[in-house]
Amino acid sequence: MKAYFVFAVLQAGVLIFQGLIFSFKYDFMKNNRNRMAHNLVLLRVPNHVAFIVDGNGRWATNQNLSRTEGHKAGASTTIEIVKSSYELGVNTVTLFLFSTENWKRPQVEISNIMDLLERKLVMYMEYFTSNRISVKFIGNLRLLPASVQVVLRTVEQLTRSGTRTLCLAISYGGRDDIIQVS
Repeated sequence: MKAYFVFAVLQAGVLIFQGLIFSFKYDFMKNNRNRMAHNLVLLRVPNHVAFIVDGNGRWATNQNLSRTEGHKAGASTTIEIVKSSYELGVNTVTLFLFSTENWKRPQVEISNIMDLLERKLVMYMEYFTSNRISVKFIGNLRLLPASVQVVLRTVEQLTRSGTRTLCLAISYGGRDDIIQVS
């Protein structure tokens, strides 16, 4: 059995899948999620899909919104995409959320992103457990605020018996990974 792995780029309200498995552009902010199956050209359901969540601050700036509003919109879109992926039969979803490069942003923006992450994880615990989704975290997690680390450990522990996987890459980066391995 072949493993299919699809990368996509998420921007606050626009999803662009790239690759042979999925081919479409879908605006979740203007269309109903239930229409996704009608707009999606699905050749095979991959076992694992990965999304790079990027551009939410730029999207917000272009919409004359605060960067924080862009991150909130991006989080809402991302949640809908994760749910839709599982509904389509995907077993593993990886989200690249916050790279090591993102630590260079203004401290206020970083704090807002970390608060949003913490709130959304707590908010969706019931969804994870009732849908048997095991949540895992990768990256240099010790760089995260202590309160976020506690929530990550709790979520990981409470969902460990799940049969599907949601992997969240937080504080990740190729350069940082090479340094850690050395």
